[in-house]
Amino acid sequence: MESDPRSTLTLPTVYITGHNEKGEARVQSSTKEETEPYPNLRTSGRIVYTTSKFPPELAGDEDIILHQAVLEGGKLGLVNLGGTVCRIVNFGPKKQCHDAQNT
Repeated sequence: MESDPRSTLTLPTVYITGHNEKGEARVQSSTKEETEPYPNLRTSGRIVYTTSKFPPELAGDEDIILHQAVLEGGKLGLVNLGGTVCRIVNFGPKKQCHDAQNT
């Protein structure tokens, strides 16, 4: 874990859902991607989903199209101004954010 901060846990599968022409729910995509390692921090993370508006417009596919544009743009920082970012972050052993203290 010291040289590779990625977790040994199974990678989560992200399901993006939408609706067909009849209004029925459907899975539009499912992805299982590696987390991005940050070796000097002994941390890894993955962006699960973003929105570019708050609240997002979920009635059509606009939020999905904007999410793909954010990912493909490669310029997402810690926040997505005017929207939201959902991340999974794994803190390696002995990281302060990793430790839980019981009193």
